[in-house]
Amino acid sequence: MKNWMILLLLFLLLGVVACAGETAVDHTATTSTTAQAARLNDDYSDALPVMMQLAAGTLKLEETDLAVDEAKAAEILPLWQAAQSLSSSETAASIEVDAVLNQIQDAMTPEQIAAIADMALTSDSLTELLESGAITFGRGQGARQGTDGEAGEGFTPPAGVVPGAGGGPGGGGGPGGGVGGGFGANGTTELSEDDIATRQAELASGEGLADIQDQAMIGAVVRLLQTKTGETPQRPQNDVMDTVFTAVAQTINLTPEELQVELTEGGSLVMVIEAHGGDVTAVREAIITSLNELPNAASLDVEQIADSWLTE
Repeated sequence: MKNWMILLLLFLLLGVVACAGETAVDHTATTSTTAQAARLNDDYSDALPVMMQLAAGTLKLEETDLAVDEAKAAEILPLWQAAQSLSSSETAASIEVDAVLNQIQDAMTPEQIAAIADMALTSDSLTELLESGAITFGRGQGARQGTDGEAGEGFTPPAGVVPGAGGGPGGGGGPGGGVGGGFGANGTTELSEDDIATRQAELASGEGLADIQDQAMIGAVVRLLQTKTGETPQRPQNDVMDTVFTAVAQTINLTPEELQVELTEGGSLVMVIEAHGGDVTAVREAIITSLNELPNAASLDVEQIADSWLTE
């Protein structure tokens, strides 16, 4: 009888252990599923890259009750500035970019990531954001210091778009200056002829314009987060890029936003100008006139900047 009771107790004990094990497995599976659900992917038709989904989705969350709050903005702003720097670097490995994107997704709530995933963002979504004015080619404050001691700006057009000293992209320096996107007054870095030819080929194929669109999107997120954290600096008056876009748009009777949309859809600046019956020479003069009105015009090679933007 005693042996029978011992065996019964052993069976009961094994049953309890088995149930506990199943509960642990179920909990682990649930946790794993939750972790997987908190990751964006690009496995649907016409999907945007994950970085662009995350950027566009963050902007679109502003229309919902899942908008990023001040505390969350302070947490993910440095991560977005890191993503901004890596995305404009020609030497950054994709694994570095992915790691930062994963950090951003981990920092956001599962509900926010799920909401972005449900948006199923595509290239049409970007066009809608551009048309709404949520994205501009203006520049957000980046994380890198420029050579003049001021922080580099957040938007970096493709290197070679405005090559040479006195007008190249990069925070206070020459073309491709990391996270910088400001136009340095005394740039010293020169692109080789091969580099310039490569960049012009990218623009002709649409790849360079995709870079502009991506950087504009990231810059918009950085500016949004800076606004929420109170870190937004006053926009510099010597904003060369905005000056160029405004001058071109006014000359061909478009708004800067409409010009941005047309460039995003493909084609060079010259192609857009000619498509609207504009005269490239007249546009060049308008750009030069506008640049000469900037406070730092004396330190800019305005003719070179104009010619660089109007190079097909």
